[in-house]
Amino acid sequence: MLSHLRKEDVVKRVMKLTDGLGADKVIEAVGGIAPTAQQAVKMARRRGIVTIVGTFEKPIPSDLFSLMMKELEIRGCHSYTY
Repeated sequence: MLSHLRKEDVVKRVMKLTDGLGADKVIEAVGGIAPTAQQAVKMARRRGIVTIVGTFEKPIPSDLFSLMMKELEIRGCHSYTY
């Protein structure tokens, strides 16, 4: 049913829908081994807010340069265990 979404580049889609500005707020709720935290940073607009809800299996790489240059606010949310 949602298999077409896996083939689409979600970052490009969000940027297209926002005329290249990015989303005001992004909520990452997948976790696991998915690249969704990195995608959330890429699709957030300058001075946007990214909330991480998903629980990851292990530490994930962070692009601190993009966080700094976009002046993003990153929020963590502990809601359940992996």
